[in-house]
Amino acid sequence: TLDTMKGLARVYMVVGRDGEAEPLCAKGLQVSRRLLGEEHEVTLVFMSRLAGVYIAQGRYEETSPLLMNALEISQRVLGDEHPVTLECMYYLGTLYKAQSRYDEAESLLVKSLEEGGALRRANIPPLGPALGRGRVRDGGGNEVGGLVAPPRRTSPTRDQYE
Repeated sequence: TLDTMKGLARVYMVVGRDGEAEPLCAKGLQVSRRLLGEEHEVTLVFMSRLAGVYIAQGRYEETSPLLMNALEISQRVLGDEHPVTLECMYYLGTLYKAQSRYDEAESLLVKSLEEGGALRRANIPPLGPALGRGRVRDGGGNEVGGLVAPPRRTSPTRDQYE
């Protein structure tokens, strides 16, 4: 079912098995669009999670239009404080951070952080790693704004789990 695909894809994402999460998200998105429509909550979750996989894989060009569409629909249909909307904001902030667009990332990630209870209900991972460990500083130690980008993680291979 779509719920099982959605849940299993999330588990794969959390443990870094993005290669296995991607086909589940892509198929779930295809099926939910056909059966439920573009504006259904389940479709929006698959859009958001597929974008999250793309971010983890460094596929930023594919991520941006998918996330922008999901966020626009989610805000319009579900509202700004809905867990799915917050998940979209979280991933868009993460994308911006990965692209060194720190000011834009910060506003989205802080908004998501302020709605922490809704994020926990949406089963979003903690935001600490997304926010980085501190502010960007120049060579003299002066704050120049933005967030520090933590190193990118790599997905473990299948045999690491066997």
